[in-house]
Amino acid sequence: MHQTSSIVTEPKPAWKDHNETDSRPMENERSPDVKAKVPILLVFSEYADKTSINGIRLIKISNSYVAKFIWSILFLAAVGALAYHSYSIIANYLSYNTVATINRSIAKQMELPFITFCNQNPVRSSKLKDTSPELVQYVQNKSLDKLVEIISKYNTSKSSETNEIWINLLSTYLKDDKSNTGSSGDMTVQSELVGFARFVYEMNRLDREVRKEAGHQIDDMLLWCFIGGHSCNVSDFELFSSNEFGNCFTLNTLKYRQESEGPKEGLDIGFFLEPDEYIPELIETKGLQVVLHSKQSFPYPKEDGFQVSPGTLSNIAIKLVKTQYLPKPYGNCLENSKYDKNYLQDYNYTYEYEFCQDLCRYDYVIEKCRCMPEEYLEITGNDKVSGFCSDNLKSYLCQNDVYAGVYNDTLTCDECDDECSTETYTFRMTSLEWPTSIIGQALVEYLCNKTSMTPERCQSMRNHTDVELRENFVALKSFYDTMSVETYSVQPAMSITDLLCNVGGCLGLWLGLSVLSFCEVFHFLVELLQAALQMFSLCPTKPKM
Repeated sequence: MHQTSSIVTEPKPAWKDHNETDSRPMENERSPDVKAKVPILLVFSEYADKTSINGIRLIKISNSYVAKFIWSILFLAAVGALAYHSYSIIANYLSYNTVATINRSIAKQMELPFITFCNQNPVRSSKLKDTSPELVQYVQNKSLDKLVEIISKYNTSKSSETNEIWINLLSTYLKDDKSNTGSSGDMTVQSELVGFARFVYEMNRLDREVRKEAGHQIDDMLLWCFIGGHSCNVSDFELFSSNEFGNCFTLNTLKYRQESEGPKEGLDIGFFLEPDEYIPELIETKGLQVVLHSKQSFPYPKEDGFQVSPGTLSNIAIKLVKTQYLPKPYGNCLENSKYDKNYLQDYNYTYEYEFCQDLCRYDYVIEKCRCMPEEYLEITGNDKVSGFCSDNLKSYLCQNDVYAGVYNDTLTCDECDDECSTETYTFRMTSLEWPTSIIGQALVEYLCNKTSMTPERCQSMRNHTDVELRENFVALKSFYDTMSVETYSVQPAMSITDLLCNVGGCLGLWLGLSVLSFCEVFHFLVELLQAALQMFSLCPTKPKM
């Protein structure tokens, strides 16, 4: 009986050549190389058939090698153009260019600005005797005629700038430098200009309470105060001490709002200037120094203020202008919200560049001179070191040297940058002659009944002519003449959305790519990885010896 046997053969893989024989020696010689290459080639071939990227599929389906070559060159050129175009777009974005925009809006109600008032006269003549012998002697030695002569000489002089004289001449005076070889005219100019600085020095040497008492008082000056028909009084004013003007007073308007344009909703205020208390040797002008500033910001009457003449009723029409800058990387400003809280807590003022510079100067003085500027204590109320710089000449000279260093940038305040959000007030001022004779006499009677004026002083004012009477008073009306707010904003020239749109347009222009095309590429990479793993698993391993 014959036994039959069946021969079972393994099916050949689909990717094998149909002419390949089933010879074992041949398979052992060729199989590893073919299995290593063909799966990856299949992945590339299938991706070329189904991809939406322009150029790749055309290279695959072209019948001639010339066409394949041309499409390959075009594809590579498109890739190069894409790379250059994308680089230009990204470089433009990373340059952080900005554009400015102007927006006008109408507000339903607006906060009134803070207003600081200073009398041009820093010390009352009746209180001069209560200050210090040095200050009294200084005033007595001054002569208005001499001052006019010196100013005339200075105006025709070609000496250095006033700010440099102010910083340097005080040192010359206090050190009593006898070696100066300048001309007699220049020496006289220096001596008299130093005299003004010496007045500031003598004022700073006074006790704080004595200095405040020597200046004009809001109780004596304020005649009336109304905001939008609501009465305001002396309790709404905060004392602010100025080197140039003595006592200044800031009207806190936080609880007041203006709901319509025009003077009816604004501030209406009147002052008695006390001109009989003026010291002619100390002042050149009469009237008020007024500064408009944003809420809870530090006032700078000398730098930012304007003068209001006596005997006038001034209408101040205000317009609010807001400016918004960008922080790094678009600019160097500081976001106010990050600093306002700390500044309000420590100093009761909001952050501003000028205010930060002042604090930096004071810290330099405390560090290098081991004394404290008078202004620092006024602002902070903290005694970091014992003793004021005005206590002795050496410390005071050191303080002025530090101020000069900050001014000349030899001492830097790198932590101070412009604020990102600012509010400024532009205004138009018109003035009328005021008061009339009848109103002036009524104000005199009001003062005589309200204040502790002596009968002699009252009688003297009653005997004033109309012109002399007007020199005693000044009135102001401050209001928004429009409820329109102008906002100047700095915006990025290219936002992240613009960047994505520009890059996306660039990809579509040169290669026809879309978001789905990137998904195809991701899918292709996954398949390529799978093919590589398959190739690795089919590689033969050497038997162990």
